[in-house]
Amino acid sequence: MKALWVFLLFSGPAQADVLFLDLNNNPMEIEAARSAISKRNRAENLQEQLVIYPPEMPANVRNSLNRLNRERDAAAQRLNRCDTQGCRQQAGETLSNLYLEIDEVSGPYVYSEEKFRELLASQVSAGKTFSSVIASGHDGTGNISGTRGTISDTTLAASLGAFPNLANSIRTLHLWGCYTTAPGSLLTNWKKHFPNIALITGFQGRAPLGDRPAGHEYLRGVLEREHEMLASTDVIKLQRLLNGISSVRLLDGPAINRCDQLIRIDSTVNLREMLHSCEGKRTEFEERKKVFDCYFRATGEGCENPPSNTSASDLRSFYGYLYDSAGACSVLPGFGEILATASTEKTLRLIFFREVTKNFQRLYGPTLTEVDTVLAELGAPPALRFSGLKDLSRQDLLQRLDMLTTFIDTALTTIAADRSPEGALRQAKLFMLREFHTTLVNTLMNLRTDCVPFEWIEPNANVTGSCVDTQSLGAQGVARRVSDPNTFGYDRLFGMDEAFDRRIRNLRANPAGRSPTAAAAELELLQVRRALAREPTTNATRVEALEIRNRRAERLMALAGEGVENLEAHPEIRALTHQFNLHSLDIRGETMFEPEHRALIQIERELANPSVPPARRADLRARFQSLQEQLTQALVVAKRSEPTYMLNVLRAQAPTPARDAAIAQHQVELDRLARLTPAEKEALFNEYFLRLMPMPAN
Repeated sequence: MKALWVFLLFSGPAQADVLFLDLNNNPMEIEAARSAISKRNRAENLQEQLVIYPPEMPANVRNSLNRLNRERDAAAQRLNRCDTQGCRQQAGETLSNLYLEIDEVSGPYVYSEEKFRELLASQVSAGKTFSSVIASGHDGTGNISGTRGTISDTTLAASLGAFPNLANSIRTLHLWGCYTTAPGSLLTNWKKHFPNIALITGFQGRAPLGDRPAGHEYLRGVLEREHEMLASTDVIKLQRLLNGISSVRLLDGPAINRCDQLIRIDSTVNLREMLHSCEGKRTEFEERKKVFDCYFRATGEGCENPPSNTSASDLRSFYGYLYDSAGACSVLPGFGEILATASTEKTLRLIFFREVTKNFQRLYGPTLTEVDTVLAELGAPPALRFSGLKDLSRQDLLQRLDMLTTFIDTALTTIAADRSPEGALRQAKLFMLREFHTTLVNTLMNLRTDCVPFEWIEPNANVTGSCVDTQSLGAQGVARRVSDPNTFGYDRLFGMDEAFDRRIRNLRANPAGRSPTAAAAELELLQVRRALAREPTTNATRVEALEIRNRRAERLMALAGEGVENLEAHPEIRALTHQFNLHSLDIRGETMFEPEHRALIQIERELANPSVPPARRADLRARFQSLQEQLTQALVVAKRSEPTYMLNVLRAQAPTPARDAAIAQHQVELDRLARLTPAEKEALFNEYFLRLMPMPAN
């Protein structure tokens, strides 16, 4: 997207020069400005000079950079073709050295905030102002960038504002960029940060590329007519001056803003009146936003990827709509929040999604390769790889990220209890992949403007993303976690919990064809493994108890897979249940007979110690038998409570056949409980005593 700003400063008797901020290295635009300034000087007896910053790039420097850029592109292609670590390392070093050389050669000719302010200070010290400030670059939502740096509307306003006399002399902005004089851009960017400007000219639609003569002629024309435009507020005259520039009919939406009027070659709009109509645009915005949602979510038919034509598509039309009418409403209370769901910044990055992913792969290709190596080492399916990221559609990338989430969650919850060095290494690799997943989501799927530099919409950007920490990804990320106990501990605490929570939540919401028994068994296994992952290794007793519980849960899963029903009555499960109970004395639950239950387990544990003297052993057996009898009697009483209660309720009701049948049924149950045989009492006791104790609480 081509952009060219011209800031015209109208001054008094002090000499006023023209500042050209050449961010895109465009000598043809500089020549157009020189021509217009020369004509103005002759016609109005002025002595304006063109001050260019960054300095003009000599031909030999430009040729050197062109050569280095070709070598850089070739090195990047070699790196992408590498299939060995040695090749990747060599190609990566070559590419890094080329970037350093490019930075060294271009350094003096790249925008610097410090150098820019030094230039402004020297202009003020010489008693000069600027009649015009021109900045050539690629425009996007208030950012101007190119091969020679980036400057935003806020930064420019702040730099000029540091010199009040200079800032106050500014009368005109000529914004040569896409949608720069669209209502949304005017109200949210330029008129907001330059409130004293009298005239703004530019494009309500797309600006031409820098090599288009029509764009140069438009620049020449507005510079030559600047003072006439400033001298008039008559809409008809201003429109006539605009149409008097020969090239405007060849351009997409050239427009000028004088006071509250937006003047186009064939129509005019009052910005204040436009704001009054915003209330009705809420519904309109939601309807138009469906185009954005289609490509952003990448889930519907035909929405797999943003259109390849970045200049003409339904998504590009929505971007223009944001600037044209909806964007103007963002200055009103409440509208900013509505429009933020599909902002101009995010929409622009979505339009150029292909270029964004290409830049991501070019900048982080070695990291992507290392991630793929880790995935292969962990046994991930071959389809789960990211080295070819630049060739994926948004829908493909979304599906691959979903696959990565499932793989990480399954692997983490499977090895959560593995505390061996090998297990720790596998977990470190999985935690690195989790951060890689978050990085891709924030950068490429959510297209967060703080994560995706504006420069990434253009080829061969060398600005890195703020949300990509290469030291935490790839081989470095794994090594960092293995060597740093704090980082690894944090990942275990929160990463494990996140994985378990997601799997438990998904299992409850969608059993996916599992039988109720199998689903319950898998849920038990996940909950046990989560508790085991949380437990510090210093608490050996609790860890041992949970490991028994984990074996029990794994056996539950296996038996459920074999179709076994009534799992709790299975001999293996009962044995593991009892074994767990013997190791869980530090557990506090809220069961009716827990004190008796715990006392019996304590006796069993002591009896299991071969060093207990015979007298003590006999005493323990007697206590166990006494407690067993007490607990059995209490269990019988508890069993009798429900039918007794129901008999009392039923006998208070009017006689009916159904009521009499129910009374008889409950009476039979009471009589059965009153005549329990010793074997039945022992079965009742075992049913309770072999019940699983509560799991350790964290």
